[in-house]
Amino acid sequence: MEPEVLRYPSFDGLEIEALLFKAKEEDSNGYVILWPHGGPQANERKSFRSMFQFLVNQGYSIFAPNFRGSSNYGLNFMKMVEGDWGHGPRLDNIRGIDWLIEKGYADRDKMLLLGGSYGGYMALLLHGRHADYFKAVVDVFGPSNLFSFIESVPEFWGPFMKQWIGDPEKDKDKLIADSPITYLDGMTKPMLVIQGANDPRVVQKESDQIVAALTEKGREVGYTVLEDEGHGFTKKANEIFVYKKILEFFNTEINK
Repeated sequence: MEPEVLRYPSFDGLEIEALLFKAKEEDSNGYVILWPHGGPQANERKSFRSMFQFLVNQGYSIFAPNFRGSSNYGLNFMKMVEGDWGHGPRLDNIRGIDWLIEKGYADRDKMLLLGGSYGGYMALLLHGRHADYFKAVVDVFGPSNLFSFIESVPEFWGPFMKQWIGDPEKDKDKLIADSPITYLDGMTKPMLVIQGANDPRVVQKESDQIVAALTEKGREVGYTVLEDEGHGFTKKANEIFVYKKILEFFNTEINK
């Protein structure tokens, strides 16, 4: 499956490269999944990703922007996410959707959202601030509250948190603005949350608190905790289970 390479101008004119993994025309259900990658200082490449292959073969296309902060576009580009987890990268993703729709690659009413790790955080934030773009949302072990996330990361990550995300005291207002849990009222679409019980990077509390808060508000949230996983999938059976869970969720939502 060879993705199409796209380039679009973001909200401030910065050029963003993205990959579009298209379902075959005869198999396509017309839906496009926005995939904000993890990291955030990583990138999506022309490489095999089993989840993409699985979903594309089931009729879904996948749009994967390499938003500001992504690697392989130069050091300045990669460092743009430092201290700015929730503004520039968020708007790069939103502008990408707008561009995709403008150019006829996607239907405004047929967008879905799926992300893991930093991408899970971005999925939560986009859901809270831009829910009208999406029919349904999946978050896989994503941070929901930057304050609790900073406090709970592995000890050796500690020295980097202020540079990477911000200072909880000096940057309090910014961290509030960039925390998905600030936007519970905006999270109005059906959502599925996946979490590893033994995750040392994004601890279970990050998913527990967002699910509990939304459940209290009467929102539709599915929650699956993998008792024998950490940050990612070490067991093929769990990986297959999660992929099927995501597919079942999306299929149910698009057919309502």
